[in-house]
Amino acid sequence: MDYSGSGNVKGHRGQPLFPHHIWNCYTFTLEYLPWSNNALESLNNAFKVSANVARPTLTYFMNRLVEEHAKINFNILHQPQGTKLTEKELYLI
Repeated sequence: MDYSGSGNVKGHRGQPLFPHHIWNCYTFTLEYLPWSNNALESLNNAFKVSANVARPTLTYFMNRLVEEHAKINFNILHQPQGTKLTEKELYLI
C-alpha cells in the first residue's frame, strides 16, 4: 500500500484498524462539540503552571480546581458590555 491511501497493487483496501464510528467526527460537528481534547490539554497545562506543585494532595488539587473554575466564570461573566457570549462560553457556565 502506498502513502496516498489508494490500496494495494489491485486497488483493494484492507479493514481499518478501528471502526469508522469510533473516529467519525460528523456527530460532534452537528452538536457543536470539540473534535479533540486540545482544550483539556490547555487547561491541564495552565493548571500545572498555576499549581506550582509536582504532586499536589487531593485537598490542594480540589481547592486549586475551584479557584480556576471561579476565575474562568468571572472572566466570562465580566466581559465588556455589549459583547455576546459564544456557545462554548455559555456551555462553560
